[in-house]
Amino acid sequence: MPPTDSPQATSASSPDAEPASGADVRQSQRKGLVLFAGVVGLWWFLRVAGLFGMRAFRELELRPLHLVQALGTETLWLLALAFVGHLTLRPRAEQTAPAATRRHALIRALVGRLTLSFVPFVLLCTAVMVLRVADTLSCYFALAHMTVSVWSHISWGSFGYIWDPRAMALLIVVLGAGASLAWALAFAGDGLAQLPIAQQPRRRGLAMVVGVLIAWGTPALQHHDPHHWALIPEVNAVWTFGASLHTSERTDPAKVVVTPIPDASAARLRAAGVLPPGVDAKARFPLLRGDYGKKDVLQPAKSVPKGLVDVATFHRATLADPTRKGGKATRPPNVLLVLVESLSAGFTGLHPKSRNKDLMPNLSQIAGRMTQVHGFHNIASPTANGLIASLCATLPAAAVQDVEVGGSVDGQAAYRCLSDVLRDHGYTTRFVRGASKVYMACEATLRGHGFDAVAGREDLHKRYAHRPTNTWGYDDATLVDELTRQMKELRGKGKPWMLATLTVGTHLPGFPDEGCPIPKKIAGETVLAGYYCADRQLGRLFKVLTELDMWKDTVVVLTGDHAQLPTNEVKRLIGEPALFGTFAPMPLLIHDPLHALPADASVLSGQLDLAPTILHLLGVPAVEHSFLGYSIFGERRNHPFLFGRVGSRSAYVQSPSERHELTLAALARACELERPLLKDGSAPISACDLSHFFNWLDSLWRGHRLFPKERYTGGAGADAELLRLKWLRYDAKEARQRGGAGH
Repeated sequence: MPPTDSPQATSASSPDAEPASGADVRQSQRKGLVLFAGVVGLWWFLRVAGLFGMRAFRELELRPLHLVQALGTETLWLLALAFVGHLTLRPRAEQTAPAATRRHALIRALVGRLTLSFVPFVLLCTAVMVLRVADTLSCYFALAHMTVSVWSHISWGSFGYIWDPRAMALLIVVLGAGASLAWALAFAGDGLAQLPIAQQPRRRGLAMVVGVLIAWGTPALQHHDPHHWALIPEVNAVWTFGASLHTSERTDPAKVVVTPIPDASAARLRAAGVLPPGVDAKARFPLLRGDYGKKDVLQPAKSVPKGLVDVATFHRATLADPTRKGGKATRPPNVLLVLVESLSAGFTGLHPKSRNKDLMPNLSQIAGRMTQVHGFHNIASPTANGLIASLCATLPAAAVQDVEVGGSVDGQAAYRCLSDVLRDHGYTTRFVRGASKVYMACEATLRGHGFDAVAGREDLHKRYAHRPTNTWGYDDATLVDELTRQMKELRGKGKPWMLATLTVGTHLPGFPDEGCPIPKKIAGETVLAGYYCADRQLGRLFKVLTELDMWKDTVVVLTGDHAQLPTNEVKRLIGEPALFGTFAPMPLLIHDPLHALPADASVLSGQLDLAPTILHLLGVPAVEHSFLGYSIFGERRNHPFLFGRVGSRSAYVQSPSERHELTLAALARACELERPLLKDGSAPISACDLSHFFNWLDSLWRGHRLFPKERYTGGAGADAELLRLKWLRYDAKEARQRGGAGH
């Protein structure tokens, strides 16, 4: 381009550079603005899609102001990154071409010989993308941001998962996205730098400094309101990384003071059944007791199989005749616990308001020969929390990641579970799932709470390597085959057994097993297909029970690990508001060969009541435990009030007439304003009472006051390595001394 006398700015670093025309400058400015707007728009399209499309943050009670603040902050951050990218490329470009051909020079600088200053910028943008993707995946799968436990559990062994083909593909996409972001921001910055406000070095430098300060300072000013910075993964990641360096200080039980419950609140909580009878909130181990709400005497079945007795009778006979030579052989019932992933009642035909009555026909048929408990609700999510609530009758103190071994709760605090009690009474205990047993420290946690063996994807691969897998692991068809094999094996051992399992096909977005003939009316609806195909496998499993003649000597329990996650898609498919939500109704089916249970039982109940109910049916005598629930066929019906929570984020209360879900922040506000928990006034406790209870329970977890560790034997069958994992104090120095075994 020939030289002109245009007064537009010229390059200062290249004396031979040709001046750019006014039209070139304006075009570059427009391209910079459009490109920057495109980056911000795409950035926030993905964010808003996650917020409202998947409703991953519905419990945050977002207001428009929160979105405006987060959008403004991130725009300033991206603007600062754009100018950094511009400064890393500009010197190289100005040395290779005149200002009029800056765009081509930038491309040559980027594609040809990258400057040393631009490589770190690409890495920085890639790190930002990694945090974004990790946060989005965490929100989708666990309804939680990256937490302290995520940082705490990263080790060299964690990088082994990179070689998984799916992880490798995702990594390539993320790296490409990071490089693309760096390229887009650098070019956008070059155009923005030519705006009049950015032409003078002092103004440009001042604008960058002010932008960075505002971007970083806005979340700090909003520290009293977590909604703003909770929307920004980078802030959350930095904050949790810093917190992870001090985890041991925060969770040292010797430094924890149990939060007291005021006497008046304790009285109301006890009357409502939130505090079980016999609990002294001021005792060192206030939940330690023997009764589990089984006051009612169950009627025996009309025809009990010969030799089948309850656990108490079996143990009396064993104590009287240990060799069993002087009497007839007797044994207590086996236990089969089937936990179906995300089994909301709205996807079954077992609730009168369900719009999907024909989706799971086998389940409806199975319910015809079992007792159906109406009024059973999810009170803990997601899976890790739901498992602890169902098996151990207690509520984890924190979000999902913190129930891992080595986290702030489990792995340090002792508490008893159904599997602990049954193994102490002579049962063989096993847990089988199709997903990885490493995920969320499933194996270490369950092996440390009374399970003799835990099988997962890793074990199934040894036997079913030729079978198809999905994102989580082996599908439900393979899981049923493994359950069949294990039940046949357990039958030949001559000991009572408990076999618990967790399916995977109904996990969002739906994982139907290969070969499942999906009906045309639900073709394309992967969520519904997941439920339909899971139902076919449930039909197979219960057919096996009939073929093996196991109904006569096995207590069979079927329910969900938790309700389906409350996404917009799930809301559309369920339709009925009463069946939608984090704490939605779930089916609970029970078969008991010892007792004449009714065909239907209407009891407002939840997962906390599952373990006490099974112990009641088995006739287990009073044992030491730390349960919060009651037997559904016993004391639970005398307390028609239900509560629950998802870690440290949301809470739930329900009376026979109304239910309400709210964040813990909203619960605190309701306490301050003395608002009722339920609008119709049917809650027997106040918002302050429930808040006091949660704070008290959390302090019991942190202070290891659920159950005396010296009297806990749940990990007696676990090998030394798992025990070491189980009770390892989460301290960075100690973890290094032990060779990083805490991971």
